[in-house]
Amino acid sequence: MDYCQVCGKYAQTKYVQYYQNIGVLFVRFSKQVKGNLCKDCSSKIFWSFTTTTLFLGWWGVISFFFTLFILPNNLIQYLGSRKLEAPDW
Repeated sequence: MDYCQVCGKYAQTKYVQYYQNIGVLFVRFSKQVKGNLCKDCSSKIFWSFTTTTLFLGWWGVISFFFTLFILPNNLIQYLGSRKLEAPDW
């Protein structure tokens, strides 16, 4: 048990790394979240980052290749955090 670094609740946490990529032809915009997250925060960030990357990550040469690595990474991190117990709110 530890404190979630996103919501601050005392719950089971797991260290995860989520990435988001948006490609705009010759430019790319990226975000990342790394830290000990609870099950709920991990889920929220996964769905937000992964859906954005899935739809907007392919629109550039470099972004195309980054997206090929980001999507599986996010999925692996998410599946690993599903074993956590939900925090008591």
